[in-house]
Amino acid sequence: MRILHISDIHCSYSSIQRLPQLIQEHSADLVVITGDFECDEVIHGLAELPVPALAVAGNMDDTYIMRLLKEKGVSIEGEAREHGGYRFVGIGGRSVKSFIGKAEELLKTSDPAKTILVSHHPPHKTRVDVALRFLHAGLKEIRALIEKYGPRIHLCGHIHESRGVDTLGSTLVVNPGPFSKGYYAVIMVEEKRAELGKVKLY
Repeated sequence: MRILHISDIHCSYSSIQRLPQLIQEHSADLVVITGDFECDEVIHGLAELPVPALAVAGNMDDTYIMRLLKEKGVSIEGEAREHGGYRFVGIGGRSVKSFIGKAEELLKTSDPAKTILVSHHPPHKTRVDVALRFLHAGLKEIRALIEKYGPRIHLCGHIHESRGVDTLGSTLVVNPGPFSKGYYAVIMVEEKRAELGKVKLY
């Protein structure tokens, strides 16, 4: 399975318009968005995609955005969703402690080799959570979940300047960078490998 992973759209409708091209170009089976939509227009654009989408809201997304994601059937905040033989477990960017508790209950009954953790915030003290060049701004609680349950892959965002790939134990951790600037990642799930990319926006 191939996942097109994007994050931090920040109202950039022009970036959403590029998604069908990227899906086709990379033969993606699924799109995963790790938060910070901020505008409902970009969520409505997900309905036009040729493949399914799964998402969590970000810290910049209000309750209206969270509700709209649920109405569109793409939200996995505090939930698990099966796709392509894998279980996706979501942690939203608001009320994080509540979502972490729900995610832990789901992870307890998940096969780590078949589990993909999806959150807005990255895990603490990794290559993908460094803000302002030296500050590790990721969440210790998410790192603890990964270390305890060892999901196959963790998809996150939030820290724009720490776009990259890391490993935490046996878990592949990916922050694709802000899609508002054209950054994205393609995840080859079976190979447990990620490639970073950038698309020119209109």
